[in-house]
Amino acid sequence: MKSSTKSGCRVSRELGAIHCAVSGFGSDGPGSKRPAFDQVAQAMGGGMSITGSDAANPVRAGIPIGDLGGGMFGVMGILAALYERERSGVGQHVDISMLDCQISMLNYMATMHFLSGEDPYPIGNSHFVHVPYDTFSCSDGSIVIAVITDNFWQYLKELVDCPVFDDSKYDTQPGRWEDREMINSTLNNLFSSNTCQYWLAQLEAKRIPCAPVNSLSQALSDEQVLHRNMVIDLKHPDGRQTKGPGNPIKLSRTNDEIFTPAPMLGQHTEEVLKELLGYSAKTIEQLKEQGHIK
Repeated sequence: MKSSTKSGCRVSRELGAIHCAVSGFGSDGPGSKRPAFDQVAQAMGGGMSITGSDAANPVRAGIPIGDLGGGMFGVMGILAALYERERSGVGQHVDISMLDCQISMLNYMATMHFLSGEDPYPIGNSHFVHVPYDTFSCSDGSIVIAVITDNFWQYLKELVDCPVFDDSKYDTQPGRWEDREMINSTLNNLFSSNTCQYWLAQLEAKRIPCAPVNSLSQALSDEQVLHRNMVIDLKHPDGRQTKGPGNPIKLSRTNDEIFTPAPMLGQHTEEVLKELLGYSAKTIEQLKEQGHIK
């Protein structure tokens, strides 16, 4: 059915219905009529300008965070509206803009911009405060190390046993930040002498935050991922079957996980119109004849 936001809001109030629209720029404002896809939202939201290795070559996120952000905030909005309806008894329309979501996810980066008045720039996989916090090359791949606190640095010093790191200036963040290029290049040389598995075992033993840079096949076969039931079987009504990502929300009490296929096109149209909106069989048949639903 076609309806404006205003008429949709009226229906929501009268019937207690909650409905959500996710669009590129929202239902109002000077840019509301513009078309948008994932990368359009990523670009306009500022995230691409701080992703990559240099400002001249902005890079989109490898996953569609423009689309995914709209979906996730849409769910949050619907849940909030459901909770509010428990108090008021009245439904409402949830208006989600993909651009709004990207702006929201700028989070502390936006705060830093407002405080400094400066535009941040892309710095690859390194961090704008912490050192060493980056991707490092091993003999057979790459790993990530995230030294956030000074005690992690002490553990790392013990592990690599590199005399150049014994200078007391590196015991705190300002000193490490000043010589970050030397520290990172030295660690790259050290880690390249052995495999990812070797270094990750050493780092984990010291409880230094670290991870392999996994391919998708490696990530989807990780023992922790499998233990959490994050790879599940998906069955299609036509009998075909494949695997897909599981549900990251794990509940302590209602924890049964049942995965059903996505509905076929129009599969629940009559159910929604009849049971949720109270349409009569005659009205539904008229909508079919007029081509509004199938």
